[in-house]
Order: sequence, then structure tokens, then C-alpha cells
Amino acid sequence: METITKTANELRRGLLAERVARGVALFDREMPGWWRADRKPSAINTDRLDMGEGGWCVFGQLENPGTECAYTDMAVRILGPDWLFREQEYGVYSDHSRDYPILTDLWREVIEKRRADA
Repeated sequence: METITKTANELRRGLLAERVARGVALFDREMPGWWRADRKPSAINTDRLDMGEGGWCVFGQLENPGTECAYTDMAVRILGPDWLFREQEYGVYSDHSRDYPILTDLWREVIEKRRADA
């Protein structure tokens, strides 16, 4: 049973990693330098990053950190008016609460690697 659970978790992480990669590509196209620690007017605080909290996820922190409406404002701007139907495919939302720690880790890994390599 443990092997089955481990395999399922690995598959889920792989699926979420693909979604985050699409999200990263979208941000790179729409907001070059979105990951930078010196980004103005606001940079992503990776210590506070929480993909399960609208005001502290990637969208929220790039728009207006800590405010729930920031997520919606950024989602509409980046994903368009049909954002509710597209946010999962870019790794910024999930129907499953168990995915948020994984999504947070995946986004944090990308941001921290880019900052280290810059």
C-alpha cells in the first residue's frame, strides 16, 4: 500500500509541476522579471509564499501582497476574463487542498533557483 501511495503522490507532483511550468512560461511572457527579488512595485516573498492563500500566492504578491482581491485582479490581467476556467492549468489554483503545499514548494523552487542563478 505504501508503494501505491508513494507512486500516486509522485504522479500528482509531476502533474502539478507541469502546470507550474506552464504558469512560469506565462509569467515570463506577460511579466518578464516577475521572479526578481528587486521587482517593483512588489517582489515575491518566498518565505511568505502560500499558494493556498490568495493574497500570498504568486498572483497576490505580484499585485498587492496580503489582499485577497489582488489574486483576482492579477488573474484577470494575466489569464483574461475566463480566468476561472484557466487558473488550474497554470498551477495557481487547485480543487484539492492537498495540492497547495506542493504548488507552494514548486513555485518557491523556481523562484529561488532563478534568483540564485541571476
